[in-house]
Amino acid sequence: MIRSSGCAPFNYDEVQGTITDKDFVCKISLSVEELKESKNSLKIIDYIKAGNNQERRDLLS
Repeated sequence: MIRSSGCAPFNYDEVQGTITDKDFVCKISLSVEELKESKNSLKIIDYIKAGNNQERRDLLS
């Protein structure tokens, strides 16, 4: 969870320096995949009911 959520901002930062459209699409796709992975991790945490119920709901909303 920590790894996937921390990578997205760094990948997005790299997107800012792209020169070609192809490079932009490639790098932004990496950011989107990392964000999807983070959301799936949060769903699993919610499913197993780990941690505080209200905090889980806040993170998923």
